[in-house]
Amino acid sequence: MRTLCFTLCIEKNRFPSAEQVLERLYQNHCSISRRLTGRGTVFVIEFGQCAEDKDAVLNCAVELICQDAIRDYINRALDTRFCYFNRDEKAAICGRLCNGLELDKLRKPLEQYLETERSVQLGGFVTFRMKPYFAVLDSDLEFVVDEFIVKKEYLEFIKLLKFFVDMQDSQYDEVHILPTDGYHYLLLDDHGRAVKADDLEDAACEVSALGINENDMLLSTLISIAPKRIVIHHQAQFLSQEIIETITGVFTGKVSFCAGCTLCGEKAQVPPQTAVKKE
Repeated sequence: MRTLCFTLCIEKNRFPSAEQVLERLYQNHCSISRRLTGRGTVFVIEFGQCAEDKDAVLNCAVELICQDAIRDYINRALDTRFCYFNRDEKAAICGRLCNGLELDKLRKPLEQYLETERSVQLGGFVTFRMKPYFAVLDSDLEFVVDEFIVKKEYLEFIKLLKFFVDMQDSQYDEVHILPTDGYHYLLLDDHGRAVKADDLEDAACEVSALGINENDMLLSTLISIAPKRIVIHHQAQFLSQEIIETITGVFTGKVSFCAGCTLCGEKAQVPPQTAVKKE
C-alpha cells in the first residue's frame, strides 16, 4: 500500500490551468482528489517521497505558477502602471517577460519548503513566500517595458524611413556597399562605378532638412537614391551591425549579402568624394 508523504492543494479559481496541467500527474500514479470549499474547487494531490513523484509534482506546480500566478501579476501591473499600452502590446510584454523566467528560482523555494512541511497550499505559498521574487519581477518588468518602448520607437523610425524611401524615385537599379579602410563605405552602382559625389551631397541636405541623424551618411545616401536592390559586401567588417539591421528594415526584401565576388577582392583606398564615412 502506498504511503502518503506529501499533499499539494491548488485552487482552481486562482490557477485556471490546473486541470489541464495536473492531467499528466495521473501517469505518475499520484492520487488527485477534488474538494469543494468556499473558494471553489481545490485539487488535493497526494504523492510519495520518491524522487520521480516529487519532481513530477514540483514541475507541475512551477508550471502553474508561471502560467497563472505570474502572468496574472504581470497583467495586473500592466493594467495599473502601464495602462497606455494596448492589449496586444501588453500581451507582447507579458510574453517577453515570462519567456525569460528562471524556473530554478521558482522550484527551489518549493523544494526547500517540502523539506520541513508535508502540505503546501500553492496559493498561500505564492502570496506569502514569493514576495521577494515578485519584487525582483517588478524590476524586470520595468526593464522589459523600457526595452519595448525603445524597440517601438525604433520600428516607428524605420516606418518613417520606409515611407520616405517609397516617395523617392529610384536613381539606381542596384547599389553595392563595401567597407574600405575601417572608417568609410564605398558605394558602387550595378556597373561597378562609384555613386556620384553630388548624390552624396544631396542626401546630406535632404536628410538634414527632415531632422533625421545627419551624421549617418550611409543611410542618408541610400534613402536619397532609393536603389531597387542593395548588395552588402564584407558584412563582418562593418563597425556597426545596427546599421545593417536598419538598412534591411528600411529596404525590406531588397537587401542581399555577398559571400564573395570580384568586387570584394578589389576593395581599396578610394577618393574621399566617393566614400561615405562611418560614424
